[in-house]
Amino acid sequence: MAREFFCAYHSILEAMEPLNDAECGRLFRACLNYSMTGAPQELCGNERFVFPGLKAQIDRDIKKYNDFAQKQSENGKKGGRPPKANESQKTQAFFEKPKKAKEKEKEKEKEKDNKYNAQQKLCLEFTDDLELQKALFDWLDVRKAKRAVNTERAIQGNLNKLCELAQESGMMPLEYVQEVVRRGWQAFYPIERRQSTYQSKQQYTAEDAAAQMQRILAQEGKT
Repeated sequence: MAREFFCAYHSILEAMEPLNDAECGRLFRACLNYSMTGAPQELCGNERFVFPGLKAQIDRDIKKYNDFAQKQSENGKKGGRPPKANESQKTQAFFEKPKKAKEKEKEKEKEKDNKYNAQQKLCLEFTDDLELQKALFDWLDVRKAKRAVNTERAIQGNLNKLCELAQESGMMPLEYVQEVVRRGWQAFYPIERRQSTYQSKQQYTAEDAAAQMQRILAQEGKT
């Protein structure tokens, strides 16, 4: 079935802007004739420079239309489009996908819980101190929040060096882990030793007393 029209796109206005009204009229008539007969007419004005672009667009539109018509004809020979699914089939298809997605989410959550429980078990096996166990659980939560690599190997590796690092940092294991949690560390590192205010004051007083004694001895030597 032949088409009884051609598509006039808004973008044509930009191409027609340099033309006067007479040239626009001849261009439009040429497009209609070409769309209907397939034979381009001879143009003599400035419209002849615009027509080749419009002609190419008309050819593309005609080919697209013919391809669609041929496909529809082939489908008709095969018996037409398949019957529409009834409401129950639609509903079933709608609920099947979310159900599978929910099952996958549950499996992932279960896997995460299993990993977390295995890590907690390592902490429970590491110490019998309830407070230290709680501090280690808080540290596991820090790692989980920061999306650290939570494998049993990673947890065990940190636990193996906990006591050594705590001693190196001048702290008890519980105090050390609490400080690690406070700093939001994912792993255990040495913590630089810090002297208390009392110790700093004592050290300063002793040094000051020694300096004062040297000044006194120096003055006595002069007299």
